[in-house]
Amino acid sequence: MNVQGAQSSFTNVTVQNVSSSTSVVAGVNVSANNLSFDNLDISKINSYSIDDAYGLTSQGQGLTISSLEVTNVSSSGDAYGLDLGDSTDITVTRDINISDVYTDSNYAMGFYIDYNYGHDSQFQNIHIENVRSENGEATGMQWAGRDSVFGNVTIFSTTSNSTWLYGLRLRMTAQNNLFESVYVSGTNNTGTVRAVHVNGQNNTFQKMTILNTTAQSSASEASALYIQRSDTVIGETVIDGVDGNSRGHGVYIASLAADTVFTENLSIYRVSNRGIYPTVGLMVEGPRSTFGNVSIVNVSSSSISTVLGANSSADNATFDALEISQIYADSFDDAYGLTSQGQGLTLSSLEISNVSSSSGDSFGLQLMLSELSLPGFSVSDLSASSGTAYGIKVSDANLTAWDGSISAVTGSTAYDLAVGSVVNLTNVSLDLSEILFTSSHLYLNYYMKINTLNLDDQLVDGVQVTFTDSEGIDRKTATTSSGTTGWVGPLPTYYRNDTHWVNYTPYNVSTYHPDYYNKTYSVGLLGNNESNLTVLQKGVLYVGCGEISYSDSINDAISAAEEGDTVFVCEGAYHESVQVDKPLNINGNGTVTIYGNSPAMTITADHTNVSNLTLTNGSIGINISASNVLVSQVRIENISSSTNAYGILDSGCEDSTFSQVDVINVTGDFETYGVYLISDSIVLEDVSVEDVSSTSDLAYGIFAGGQYLDGSDILIDTIQGYLDSTGIELYLSSDHITLQNLTIKNILTTQSSSYSYGILLSGNHTSISGLSLEGVSSSGSSGRVYGLEVWGLGNTLSNLALNDLYAGPGSSRAYGIVFLENSTQNSFTGLSINNVSASGTARGIDVGTGGNSFTNTSISDVVSRANAPAYGVYALTSGQAFGGASFLGELSVQNVRSNGSFAHGVVNGINNSQFGSVSIDTVVSNASSAYGFADGSVNSSYSSISVQNVLANSSSGDEVVGILLGNDGHVVSGSLTVSTVTGYQNLDAYGLNIESADGFTAEGPVSVTGVSGFGASSSQGPAYGIHLSDSRGLQFNGDIHISGIYSVEEVARGLIVTDGYGHESQFQNVNIENVRSDNHFTTALYWAGANSSFGNVSISNTTSTSAIWVMNVRNSCQNTS
Repeated sequence: MNVQGAQSSFTNVTVQNVSSSTSVVAGVNVSANNLSFDNLDISKINSYSIDDAYGLTSQGQGLTISSLEVTNVSSSGDAYGLDLGDSTDITVTRDINISDVYTDSNYAMGFYIDYNYGHDSQFQNIHIENVRSENGEATGMQWAGRDSVFGNVTIFSTTSNSTWLYGLRLRMTAQNNLFESVYVSGTNNTGTVRAVHVNGQNNTFQKMTILNTTAQSSASEASALYIQRSDTVIGETVIDGVDGNSRGHGVYIASLAADTVFTENLSIYRVSNRGIYPTVGLMVEGPRSTFGNVSIVNVSSSSISTVLGANSSADNATFDALEISQIYADSFDDAYGLTSQGQGLTLSSLEISNVSSSSGDSFGLQLMLSELSLPGFSVSDLSASSGTAYGIKVSDANLTAWDGSISAVTGSTAYDLAVGSVVNLTNVSLDLSEILFTSSHLYLNYYMKINTLNLDDQLVDGVQVTFTDSEGIDRKTATTSSGTTGWVGPLPTYYRNDTHWVNYTPYNVSTYHPDYYNKTYSVGLLGNNESNLTVLQKGVLYVGCGEISYSDSINDAISAAEEGDTVFVCEGAYHESVQVDKPLNINGNGTVTIYGNSPAMTITADHTNVSNLTLTNGSIGINISASNVLVSQVRIENISSSTNAYGILDSGCEDSTFSQVDVINVTGDFETYGVYLISDSIVLEDVSVEDVSSTSDLAYGIFAGGQYLDGSDILIDTIQGYLDSTGIELYLSSDHITLQNLTIKNILTTQSSSYSYGILLSGNHTSISGLSLEGVSSSGSSGRVYGLEVWGLGNTLSNLALNDLYAGPGSSRAYGIVFLENSTQNSFTGLSINNVSASGTARGIDVGTGGNSFTNTSISDVVSRANAPAYGVYALTSGQAFGGASFLGELSVQNVRSNGSFAHGVVNGINNSQFGSVSIDTVVSNASSAYGFADGSVNSSYSSISVQNVLANSSSGDEVVGILLGNDGHVVSGSLTVSTVTGYQNLDAYGLNIESADGFTAEGPVSVTGVSGFGASSSQGPAYGIHLSDSRGLQFNGDIHISGIYSVEEVARGLIVTDGYGHESQFQNVNIENVRSDNHFTTALYWAGANSSFGNVSISNTTSTSAIWVMNVRNSCQNTS
């Protein structure tokens, strides 16, 4: 069933047994808008070739279905139960049932929606079952739309024997959706499996249940819930049964998934893994994640795999209550109840029990580089048969407000508490039997109450303890030895790089001091009479920082550092090309300049962070061939090369982030790039690129060739190439890009045939929101200027301002926006184009193909300064295969001028186009014809058209026209208004000219005023209010008002139908006044059609020849009333 007619409705439709061995197969194909199905049943749709099979596929908008059943869809290509690929505004009032979707080679999808579609839709109950791919990817349901509502979504038995498998998958453009209930069970794959994968932002799930997520083959990840983007909100959640063969995750919150919120209970049961990578009940990497009550029970591994009940590496995670139990590692690896590496972790209550490892170590709670506030907790029943068991292990952490218990810690070696390099251990109240100091220097602060302290064999000789009294003065350092017992009193907080003098005297903590209770601890000072005590941060190597420096060379410090260490660079100039070949943090103090050769910095290690540096010199600022790299608060400047030059060069840096990065003054003899990106999943935040130039080739602000680029707050300023200059180029393979808040200005070229582009958009499914583009120019004699050139399809752009596009002299051309061949299904909202000027052709928008849409568009000041045409909107006829163009909302065009050729406010030749309210003011040609609005398409529609101030002055042109409509089927639902159309010399003047347009319909009022022809001599410059030629079946259903029609030398006619046309037409009330010719015939109403009807006709002030002239030649005016 193939439906192309809009606004059709169907009841009780059954489609069965549709098959082909040579082509694509679809049970029902919908390409029209506003269709309605009541009870649609589709089954047995089979493609026996490598082509695709679809149960129901739709590209139309406004689809409504009351009930849908799709079963048994199979193919050797892709198989889709329901494909709503390019649809939006979908409504399903009852159930969708999809089952038995199968392919033996490619994609199998039960329910599919493409990027940037599906918006504003509503669904009730969705049930999907038995979606399977034998050798490709399988997905139960994929959603990529926004602002939609779902009832109950149930997905059973999604299986694949290949790479990727999803039960429910939300793509990057899936935003602001509401799911009332999600139930996913039986997601089974030999490759990676994610039962629910959320990659969009601001999605809400009121309830979620995920059961039985399995990855069968080796090196396969299994994740029940994988959250990749920010601001996800989830209510009551139950996850039971996750079995991985490489990694196993109950819930994985990725690093970009900031501000994830679980509002109610999160329960995770039975997470296991048979691979070598970690098994985790709850993995939290996204900052500011918030949880209600969390229960994690039974996380285990039967292979060589670390097992963690919960792991939080994110900052500022918050839990109301966290309960973890039955964490078991049956291997040589370790078992953890909870491990945290993030800052600002908040736990209202914590209970950890039954954590064990058969051959490795076990940890109830491990804190590394963390800040933790924990008023109450319980850690119990930890065991390590062959390793060491720790109730709590702390390293480099700030701990406040502890009050809890640790019990039943057993193992080959066991400690209730292991403490190393602790800063600011505050208000700790614990009853401990065993404590281990794991560092050679322990820094403590304020009150540490450790009752029944037993240091005996656990205390290593030579551990230095630094402390002070309660007034914060008289700081002391002591060393310990085996066998000492006692208690440590109030201590100071030491900060990195602080320096303190320590006096040489023994220090006794005695019973009479009110802060020290009733134990005595005698300590002494090592070394000379006075020592300088400097407290350094663990894992930090200082460069150029005086006495505490490891070296004055950054590369030397990098060579000595261990993975994960920090190289801190103090103020100064460093003349070296930095090579980072291990995961490190390279931090400057903001006044560090690295003078490199080429490149200034090279990064080849994953998970490297670089911040607060300036990189200069060399042909490349920074070259990155590693993933998960963070570059922040970095300035790259004065990069130059006799060949290609790069500020930032991506040689393979997937999943990396550039934040607060400035690239300034990059110069090359050949191709020159401020930022060059080819990898996927790059993030650009607050990035500026300024002064990029090439002396003999191309220059780019940003060049991006990868997918899933996410950019915001980007400035491009002054890009100058010898040949072409481009602010931002999104290359052919750069699909699924998201850019927000862009400023691009001063893109210029000077050579004769050079091109300048603000943005060159060649990829597909890109979203751009917020663009300020200003000053794109070419001073070459045959150059081209494009504010935005679009090659791709399915792109969405909003809030765009394009200003000051200049090309000249000679035959140079300037375009605000141009669409090249096959560029379709692009959407623009809130577009403003101002000041497009060229010596050659000037066009505000050049719509080269159909299928593109514009909502609320403003164009002004489009000028051709020499012998070439000017267009506000130019829509070619070559793109008919893609459907009509859409200009919705308001289309405003002002001041379109040509000094040497014709001028058009709007010209359209794409059939089936849609226009909202069109307003055109001031279209001027000083040497040829001028048209306010001209449409030669078929079956186009308009809400209203208003044209004023159209003027042409030419001895060789044809005409000056307010509105010209040619071809059949035009419908205007609102008003048509034309005022002030003026022709000089040898030009015919028309207010409204309808040619060869059978079936034209005007539903609203029509007003034509002020049409004047100033001919230079006799028989020149006629004037027509409304001119109807070669047309039949015209319907004017509103009032017609014609006034002020004037010709000096030729005829003046208010309303005219040429001989032999106008038959079967209808007019309501017609008012014609002030029609005048000084030297020729004057006719208010000239009618030559048959079988037509008029309502009330009122004519006044007709001056020159006759009031009404009804031409009756060959009896051509028949049966007219």
